[in-house]
Amino acid sequence: MKLGVVIVEENRWTTANLLGQPLAYWTIQVAQRCQKVDAVVVNSGVTLADPPAGALYVKRAAELGAADHRWTAWQHCSEEYQLAHPEADIEAIVDFDVMRPLKSTGDAQLAIDELERSGAEACMTVAPAPLSPYWDIVEFDYLGRLQPSKAPPHVALLSRADAPPSYWPGGITVVDCTALGHRSDLFDCSIAGVEVSADRAVCITTQHEFVMVEGLLRSRLRVRDEF
Repeated sequence: MKLGVVIVEENRWTTANLLGQPLAYWTIQVAQRCQKVDAVVVNSGVTLADPPAGALYVKRAAELGAADHRWTAWQHCSEEYQLAHPEADIEAIVDFDVMRPLKSTGDAQLAIDELERSGAEACMTVAPAPLSPYWDIVEFDYLGRLQPSKAPPHVALLSRADAPPSYWPGGITVVDCTALGHRSDLFDCSIAGVEVSADRAVCITTQHEFVMVEGLLRSRLRVRDEF
């Protein structure tokens, strides 16, 4: 079986109201609608108001608070589900990123299919980055004056035309449970990638991105209602 996991970390956005619902609501809904996901575990560090029914809700342990402990959180969710359902044979974890609420069930299904097809230990959806990490980025120096950010050595001599394309995570990560038991980190695995549309991978980290997501989600719901 494929176990969907939604990790709700405590920050200013996870409890924000997005079109009348908490931010996490939209991701839980996508996870539950995905036909290739057999069950959903919500690992939450906050109390969710009126959470969607049908998922297993487990409290997020204090030591799992940091984003870099996501791997441990997946293991925790797998163990909690196995305790509740001893007969379950969990083949893979499908992680749905709460901070990217515009991802679709189709994105998850593509990532699951690619994991099975490629033979990799994990698969992520990715989207073209809207801004190159190598140019037009500035930072403050120790005097408080702006200066160009330094590009990594391997791209320092490249022209813009020769620079490799950059991607950011698209909101879905699928991990084979064998790797989950033997590896210590996602990037310890062999990872396949599936490219998805950039408008489904917007990550909410600022008010500007929140407003952008709100507008895109409102348009998507309007189109769905019309049909």
